[in-house]
Amino acid sequence: MAWTVTLLAAMLLGPGLAQAATVTINFDDLLDPDSFGYGQVGNIAYQDRNWGLYGLIRPYLTLDNWDFVPETTFTADPGTYFTPLAFELSASRSVVRAPCPACTSDEVEALVTAAARGQDVGFEPFAYNHVRITGYRDGALVAQALFGADTPSFSGVYEVSSDFAGISSLNILLLGEEFEFPALREDGFVYACGYELFESSSCIDGRIDNFQAIPDAPRGDDVAPVPLPAGLPLYGGVLILGGLVAGWRRQGPR
Repeated sequence: MAWTVTLLAAMLLGPGLAQAATVTINFDDLLDPDSFGYGQVGNIAYQDRNWGLYGLIRPYLTLDNWDFVPETTFTADPGTYFTPLAFELSASRSVVRAPCPACTSDEVEALVTAAARGQDVGFEPFAYNHVRITGYRDGALVAQALFGADTPSFSGVYEVSSDFAGISSLNILLLGEEFEFPALREDGFVYACGYELFESSSCIDGRIDNFQAIPDAPRGDDVAPVPLPAGLPLYGGVLILGGLVAGWRRQGPR
């Protein structure tokens, strides 16, 4: 009976065993001073573009905009593809704004200086999309997602949609370059960076950890999804075979 169970299990689980394995990149290799900020798992290569700045060597990718690079890219080996599944992300932005009707440049500067000194000048948080992920396949953009508009920060696991399956590279970017601080915009508000208040700062930072992906995945537009009912004939055939084998063992050879 044991071999019967084994046979049934193998026939049921066989298709699943053929699926590509998922890998998790945890960036522990970045702790090695000799790695020079590069790493590769399977056919997926990456670079910590902020490696070594101010001696900050950490087991995750650092994203920032003040003397740091606010983006990173995962790239497949030439002629190969991968499917990103999820990654842990912490990303924050601290843009604030306050009404400033007809303010002069001196008044804008005075407003920002007062805020830097902790005085209440009416600045309020301003929401906008501050995280963008973009997938490319052989140099062509195939998928893009924006998020973060409703919150000043994101902390958790971001699950990548199936639109990014079988791509050549994935770029993760913290957005903020559309702002210059302090700045008076046409909407009558003066914008500033809530926790740094540095001119030309985009008030963003973050980090990426535990990047999950399927390496050596098929090219995205070559993937042919199999409808769920397609597995039912196999399942039914296995059950029939199991019944026949069990009946034969009970009756014995004639």
